[in-house]
Amino acid sequence: MEIGVSLPRYRNVRYVDDGCCEYQCLSCYATWEWRYSSEPLQFCMCCGIRFEGQHECREHTMPRWRYEYAKKYGEDLAWRLEFPRLPPPLHWAIEEKTVWVANGEIVTDWHVVCVLRWVKNARLALAQLNAKRHENDPDGPDDFDPDDFTRFTETFYRLTRTR
Repeated sequence: MEIGVSLPRYRNVRYVDDGCCEYQCLSCYATWEWRYSSEPLQFCMCCGIRFEGQHECREHTMPRWRYEYAKKYGEDLAWRLEFPRLPPPLHWAIEEKTVWVANGEIVTDWHVVCVLRWVKNARLALAQLNAKRHENDPDGPDDFDPDDFTRFTETFYRLTRTR
């Protein structure tokens, strides 16, 4: 002998696809798919009973702990608990240091010259580093200029990873 409870309500069983959910009548236990609308369901499509509203319960695929957590603390906190915020990605950066040639004294210590956010791998970052090394001396070391301050200093470049 089977004893069933008949409620004049419906419940959301699960999300099916693009805006479509599976609902169940708690009077006749029939299920159907329904696209979400702003107005609640009024009648059961199978037995014709008038609904008093939607029964508050968790979806079929939602774990009980997440449903209870969302009910107690809100959906936003439950979502953050399930999908924590990821740290910002690492990017390649070119750093520069300037040293006096005569005594090796540091003029400027290591500092970031540029961040290569668009570079995806180390090979492209190394190509940018080599281009940066050669852009300061386009004529080569044989071209002597007595008024050039950079002939007394040497500039070093390196690649680092930064956020």
